[in-house]
Amino acid sequence: MDNAARPRSRVPLYSLLLVLAASSAAAQAQVAPLGSYLGCFNPNGLIARLEDQNRANRTSCRIAEVPMRPEAWNIAYGDWNVAWERQPGAPQGVMRVNLAGTTGARLTPKDGDHLYGTFEVRAQATCAPGAVTAFYTRSSDIYPNEAAGDFSEIDWEWLNGNPAQEQCSLWLNAQQGGKGMGERLMGPSEYQKLMGWPASKRTNSSWVTYSINWQPTFVTFALDGRRVRTMQNGERRTWMTMGGNTLTRAFVSPEKPSHVTISLWTDDRWDRPADQRFGGALDTSGGPYPSRFKSLRRVLCDAPLPQGSAALTVRGPSWLY
Repeated sequence: MDNAARPRSRVPLYSLLLVLAASSAAAQAQVAPLGSYLGCFNPNGLIARLEDQNRANRTSCRIAEVPMRPEAWNIAYGDWNVAWERQPGAPQGVMRVNLAGTTGARLTPKDGDHLYGTFEVRAQATCAPGAVTAFYTRSSDIYPNEAAGDFSEIDWEWLNGNPAQEQCSLWLNAQQGGKGMGERLMGPSEYQKLMGWPASKRTNSSWVTYSINWQPTFVTFALDGRRVRTMQNGERRTWMTMGGNTLTRAFVSPEKPSHVTISLWTDDRWDRPADQRFGGALDTSGGPYPSRFKSLRRVLCDAPLPQGSAALTVRGPSWLY
């Protein structure tokens, strides 16, 4: 979630999570890291099933890592707040995004949109009140949400104020048709207990892997490979909005081809009281406030081709982006 726009390219790829043939991703409390899926490949095809099992072994899949280098990214705004770093153990580089004053940045990979799949990134996110760091998939580059109309989105956001009561909180959300499908806020004490972390370990002090498993019938969020939330189609969920309203909706998995987005921003609606701005009020006299990202990886599958000579010219059904 953010505010501003940029053009983007589309690539005839779609993403599908690979899971071991004998397992169901929705039923697993522990989600395997993407690196383990390399073992799902052999010269005779995929020793795995896709979400649509009929396409298994007729689709070429691979793990695709997006380098944290300027040539791999489009920057919608705030290019002066983005730096590309080298760190030991990060061969693809590290992206540092700064929030300076009220301006941060928003970036998307240059390889376009994907429909369904698994997406993961390692991050260290600032815990400064008022700073909102986000890693999400989104089908539209029109902001704010009220202007975007019918769009899809799945969010990991790091909140340090409203509606969070504690700094270094995590906010999980999905939207379909421009409507929220259920929000969940996790404070440090909750995710520390869930993960078995010491009280000293928070999202700004350690590299943590955040993943989204987006499928036609469910969405799963995981921290360091451990599932923290699954939302399945048809499940009715009730939550409290920032405006204090109670909403209940049946979950529908986002349906539009989407692209990964990384952003760091602050709610600069100064006409609102500080405690009503999303993420809280930022101390603009401090900063810059940095968040860092590395190891952005996805499982991508080329569109399955028809049999026969038509396969030479047709790149898959038109609904695959």
